Parts: sequence; structure tokens; C-alpha cells
Amino acid sequence: MNNYNLNTLKIVDSIIEYKSAQKAANVLGMSNSSISYALKKLRHDTGKQFFTRSKHGLAPDKNALELQKIYKDIQMLSGNRREFIIATYSPVELLIGLHIQALSQEDLFLQFQEIQGSAEQRLKNLRHRSVDIDIGSQLPMDKSIIRSPYLESDMCVMVSKNHSTIKDTFTSSHWYENQHVIWLRDNDEISDLLVDMEKDLAVFENRKIACESTSLFAMIHLCAYSDNIMLLPEVFVPSFDKIFPVKSFKMPWEINLKFEFYIHYHREVSKNPNTEVLIRLFDNLI
Repeated sequence: MNNYNLNTLKIVDSIIEYKSAQKAANVLGMSNSSISYALKKLRHDTGKQFFTRSKHGLAPDKNALELQKIYKDIQMLSGNRREFIIATYSPVELLIGLHIQALSQEDLFLQFQEIQGSAEQRLKNLRHRSVDIDIGSQLPMDKSIIRSPYLESDMCVMVSKNHSTIKDTFTSSHWYENQHVIWLRDNDEISDLLVDMEKDLAVFENRKIACESTSLFAMIHLCAYSDNIMLLPEVFVPSFDKIFPVKSFKMPWEINLKFEFYIHYHREVSKNPNTEVLIRLFDNLI
């Protein structure tokens, strides 16, 4: 049997998953030419084709599927590894980062990346193991993915400590008089945690919107150094308060806005004993 390069096996696995060499290159952080070279070398060394083009993209033959199985088997054998790729949103990364001392005691290496793409793309990343743990909005049920509730928080109003009119209390007048900055949780749509409820709540209809952005830190910075206000999960306030001159208030109405995140990971990842250690550490941060 050929001694296949692990990187080549990973490339084959990615192309099978995404049905496209270009998409595989994007996911793996490689250039298209690097992917092309690896495939050409693989064909030259083995005399096999591995992929054929179809109207649905690159279709693997039995040889490619055999290589994918080898790659999956290797992944399982390395199940005790201590490096984890974690996809999440910036406030969760900040929350973990501020408590990184606890993680370092366990000698675990965490590599963070911002959640991007649709729910289906996130599931593909987990199935393909290009992401080990996804901490974000709830994903659809998938038999290969473990999903568990992680974080729930009430929403609060965040304002600058130097706000020109908002001092020790926050009123409904403040809500309507000031401009709002809005964090968009992803590139496709406004966060599900607010959008469905806002449709039925009159208090959101007449807000003055200053701007919207997927960059939470940009929105926090703008809020901290202006008279703009914003909604933020209450659980993140202590973390941002250490960095920016901000303060928070309860909303001036009895509105039950909840913020929820879930932890998702592949069932194969759960076999790694270090996964349990990491999840337990995450639980202790909240």
C-alpha cells in the first residue's frame, strides 16, 4: 500500500466533502494551485484518477473513497490530541480568553475562528472535522453531531459610562431618543434571538438605527465612545466592562429577550477524553 501524505489525505477528504477543489482550498486555507499540485502528484504517483467531473461538482471514485476512509481512521487514532479548533463568536472567545489561565493548566491548545456561513456549512465543518467544537446558535439535529445547551442570558442595554444624558437610570425615553447600533450575529441574517420577537414588539419599530455590523467589537467601541446604545447579552457585560468604558441597564419594559448558545461537536471528537475536560472548563466560565 502507498504511504500517503497526511496532508494529501486531508485534501482528498475535503474535496469529497465539498465537491469542489476551490471550496476545499478555502476551507483548508490553501491556494488553488497547491490543491491542484497535490492532486496531480497523487495521480502521478499512483496512476489512478480519484475524481471525475460531473454537473454536481467533483465526484470521487472508489480509490478516493478508500483514501477518505484511511484519513478518517487516522483521525480516530489521534483521538487523544490536545489541540482543538473552536468556531464561535467574538464575545464567547473573549469570555474564554479572559479565563485562559484555567485552560493553560490543562495543557490544551485552542485555536479560535469566527463562525461564518450558514447552519449547513457549520454542520459540514463539524462532520468534516475542520472544526472540532462549534459554540453558537442552535444547529439542526444531525445524527453525527452532539448538541447541548451552553449559555443563556437576558438581554440588557449597554451605554457609555460617559453618555451625555443617561446617568443612573434608563427610561423608555432614552430608548427612543438615542440612536442604536446593532450587532448582526452572522453575514446572512440578523440574529434569530431577536428577529422573531422584534416583529411583534412595538418598542423596536421606531428605533433610530445608526448602523449594523457583524463586528461586535466595532459596535461595542462605537457604543463606548458615543451616545449610541445597543442590546447585548447580560452575561458578556463584565468582560466588556474590563476593556471599554461601558455600563448596562435592564430594558424599561417587561420583555423576555433571551440569548442562547449551544455547544456542538462530532461524536468522534467526544471519544477524545480531552473533549470532556474542555467542555467542563467551558461550563465553569459561565
